[in-house]
Amino acid sequence: MKEIYIPGDKLPTSVRVSRLNQNAVRKTGNVLYATVVGSVDEDMFMPFEMVYIPKEGDSIVGIVTDKRNIGYFIDTGTAYEGLILSRETRADFHVGDIIFAKGERIEEPDTVILSNPKLLDVGRILDVPSSKIPRLIGKEASMINMIKEKTGASILVGANGYVWISSKGKVNKAIQAINKIISKAHLTGLTDEITKFLG
Repeated sequence: MKEIYIPGDKLPTSVRVSRLNQNAVRKTGNVLYATVVGSVDEDMFMPFEMVYIPKEGDSIVGIVTDKRNIGYFIDTGTAYEGLILSRETRADFHVGDIIFAKGERIEEPDTVILSNPKLLDVGRILDVPSSKIPRLIGKEASMINMIKEKTGASILVGANGYVWISSKGKVNKAIQAINKIISKAHLTGLTDEITKFLG
């Protein structure tokens, strides 16, 4: 059973700074402290819940909600609305299109400018708590790659919590695996369980 850390608790020295979300922990000297409730999985601190704040370079899955002269407005499933500027893309999107893009910069108070947008094929969108995204991806993308390999489904994970799954492959199996990860992200032995589940 994993130990639960609450805000103010000192985290193990094995936790790597490079894997920390700015909303999850803060650093004081060489000592790391939890700022939200969470647990440690290998060298990763996994907050149970957190508010997603976009950063430069984040992968974003979103849905086009409006088209204006300035560009395309994107639902990111968070408090931040995405915006693809017309002057920065030659693509022609329509309301309802699912896109995959990169976070370029934040424009106050609540807009993230997106770059390199790609139109995704028809598929399924899952809304995953952003605190569970690191566990879904896994160390060096091991978990998500295993799901894709075992199910034959194409999957793109957005740091914002939207996960796109293609309509090809064992889609239902992939969704079941993802739901297991969401519900059991804080438990030990999860990788082995998912491996057995996927066969």
